[in-house]
Amino acid sequence: MSELNEFIVSIVGVFLGSMILGYAAIKLMRRRKPPVPKLNAVLRISSAGTMYRAHFIGERP
Repeated sequence: MSELNEFIVSIVGVFLGSMILGYAAIKLMRRRKPPVPKLNAVLRISSAGTMYRAHFIGERP
């Protein structure tokens, strides 16, 4: 019975470790903040359903 318990604990450990690493990788990728639009910036308006969003493209010279 001891071998079965060790096997289950090792499988659970691998599963939890992979979940934690995946969560950390997602957090690191999403850490970058988008650039802040400035006055007279070029924006692209897109709509998804009833919600409109402005996406920053770049600054005007």
